[in-house]
Amino acid sequence: MTLMPVWPADFLQSPAADSWEGTPFETRANFDPELGPPLSRPRVTAEAWAYAGTFPAADETEHAAFLTFWAEIDRGAKEFLWRDPEDESVRKWKFAATEPCRTSRVSETNWDFRLSMIRLPSTPWWASLIPPDRLVAPVAAYDLARGLYHNGTAQVGAAAAISGAPGIIAAHGLSDVRLLTGAGVATVLSAVTLTAGWWPPSPPVGLASITVFAPGALS
Repeated sequence: MTLMPVWPADFLQSPAADSWEGTPFETRANFDPELGPPLSRPRVTAEAWAYAGTFPAADETEHAAFLTFWAEIDRGAKEFLWRDPEDESVRKWKFAATEPCRTSRVSETNWDFRLSMIRLPSTPWWASLIPPDRLVAPVAAYDLARGLYHNGTAQVGAAAAISGAPGIIAAHGLSDVRLLTGAGVATVLSAVTLTAGWWPPSPPVGLASITVFAPGALS
């Protein structure tokens, strides 16, 4: 199982540009003194934004893909990852509580989707290890440079993630693996069986992270 649901690859990847609108949540504490203008101060260090937009003319395959995704995230209850249409960064989102999704049939085989979503202020640390050319969540992530590790079950410390040999302590079975150096050079190993104690047979110089994906995810 992946660490988080992601936006469906078979659905439209971005809304119509002229339909995408956003506004920040009100996160200020406001005071009205007896004299002078109102005073405000921020109550949080990062804010969420509410967005809405139209994903136009989805065909039957795209319509079905969205409904499958909607079920996967428990009808909008679960958080998910999606590339922000404003800058293509992977960010964490959830659907709005009020009218999160509205569809309208525009032809015999096409639908417009009007979606309302919330861009959350925090994104999982392992999102930075997702390849830039696709949106697929890992099943485990080992950030050696930052000392952050998720073995697919829980976030763990270094001693529970990497043995001194070295080797990955958890067994992940048949997997695709992405190796990334500190210089940003990526190497993909396809269909590798990760048993307990596995380590890249020829690790690149400056290996900074090992990210584990479902088999075929990086093909």
